[in-house]
Amino acid sequence: MDGALVSAARRVSALACLVVAGACANETSTRTDTVDPQAGAREYVEARAKWDGANIVTEWSAANMKLTRTYASSADGKVLTVRVAPEEKKGGPPPRPPMTLVYDRE
Repeated sequence: MDGALVSAARRVSALACLVVAGACANETSTRTDTVDPQAGAREYVEARAKWDGANIVTEWSAANMKLTRTYASSADGKVLTVRVAPEEKKGGPPPRPPMTLVYDRE
């Protein structure tokens, strides 16, 4: 995972605005403005979560990086699969390849 994105996510202030879109609350979105303590520059961290069929998709976006996570549960509820896909934004570093995490319930 990109260190700059993790660092920006950690700096998100405790006060964030939550916007619920859609009649059935199928999507949420937050946008927080932060200041990078090293560069002294103001930046925005955006986070979204939405349903995509039976999956939950979260997107974190900051500076030149975007991180998408897709959470999928098996039909029997015993396996959770999380696909983590970094994406390059204009002028950002090349993204790392996506990875898949699999969690088994015992």
